[in-house]
Amino acid sequence: MSAYSSIVPDAGKTAPSGVAIYGFSNANGVSTETGVPATAPVSAGRIYAEIAPPLNTGIAITNPNSTPATITFSFTSATGASAGSGTKTLAAHESIAQFLDQAPFKVYPGSTFQGTLSFTSTLPVGVMALRGFNNERGDFLMSTLPFVDTTAMPKSGTVVVPHFADGGGSITQIFLVNPTDNALSGSVQFRGEDGTIGGQTNSSFPYSIPGRSAQKLATAGTGTNTAQGSVAVVPAAGGIVPTALVLFSYKPTGVIVAEAGVPLTSGTAFRLYVESAGTPFQPGSIQSGIAVANTSPSSVPVTFDITDLNGSPVAGISPHSETLLPSGHIGKFLGQFFPSLPNSFKGVLRVTSDPNGPPISVTGLRTRYNQRQPVPDFLYTTTPVSIEGDAPATGQLLLPTFVNGGGYTTQFILFSGSQGQSSTGNLRFYDLNGSALNVNLN
Repeated sequence: MSAYSSIVPDAGKTAPSGVAIYGFSNANGVSTETGVPATAPVSAGRIYAEIAPPLNTGIAITNPNSTPATITFSFTSATGASAGSGTKTLAAHESIAQFLDQAPFKVYPGSTFQGTLSFTSTLPVGVMALRGFNNERGDFLMSTLPFVDTTAMPKSGTVVVPHFADGGGSITQIFLVNPTDNALSGSVQFRGEDGTIGGQTNSSFPYSIPGRSAQKLATAGTGTNTAQGSVAVVPAAGGIVPTALVLFSYKPTGVIVAEAGVPLTSGTAFRLYVESAGTPFQPGSIQSGIAVANTSPSSVPVTFDITDLNGSPVAGISPHSETLLPSGHIGKFLGQFFPSLPNSFKGVLRVTSDPNGPPISVTGLRTRYNQRQPVPDFLYTTTPVSIEGDAPATGQLLLPTFVNGGGYTTQFILFSGSQGQSSTGNLRFYDLNGSALNVNLN
């Protein structure tokens, strides 16, 4: 069953942060998961699009309005050439979820495509995009692609994506989406734990992106050991910077078993859902991971503070502090930050730096070992974070698709996105035609 949901705050309240975690299970347990943030409706946007079997890109669009919305979409190739366009009208409260090689989106020539899909809508709509990949043994892997709100002011200056992994079975790809109609250029720099990039093969890559288009860069992933760190996107002359997504894949024994996309975040205070279950690093276990990058050339102290699902401090657990080196990075599991935390735990982690200091960049990872025998797979996906500096939504937030049945499950997570936020309201479910849908929640 495919459907969609909305988070609707009560009058006078703001909407909580929301995350949906889609998962698929087979005889070996969970084989893939991906986390998708609930977002406000937009009237225009752009996504990175790539179709090259066994790789595909899917998009879901939801019309939350009481009147029809007409979506006009167009493809732009990696060279900046127009590659087809079309329209789709969604009735009131209707939703569509399709891969881009299916109607109505298959308007580009040929069977493969790399570039962007841009869209405008006569009314604000909810949007989400997923990357789907069938791995070497036929497992379907999902990862989330961010969309660019092209009505927003584009960012300028250097930005930092908080995590990459390369070597030891890990490969990193960087997708750069141009949010403007003009060409953008600059460089992508890989920075290690200590903030340096010297001495590494292919540690800096130039980029040049035509207007409305995108560029993909990739590391070789040939090293025996895994290098980790952050990725800085440095625009030429401090100009407009493309929207960046880092996608890292894990291929330990000739089979890609996990992919996760790490988006750009920037701020001095973040909140994210965290979880641990089972014996760490054993089949069936779940463990959150956190990566933080320092965007500045100076050292930055960072504090990690954890609460339970009621917002209360966890008994016996004190805040943890780390100092990030200039342009440095740290990545650890939840249990490494808080060794006394119970093996079974669900809560919210707050990550903060000096509110008057330079911004940091944060991402969450949800990792698990499945039940595959004789060797379990190590799976991961990113967990979207809430930036406390962003004003909470006063209207509804949308999750333009969710799936249930046939091995698929959806986990809905709602949490306060800022300190002191108290929210009441409803989580509503609809079928693709917009009719109210009754679902059973555990």
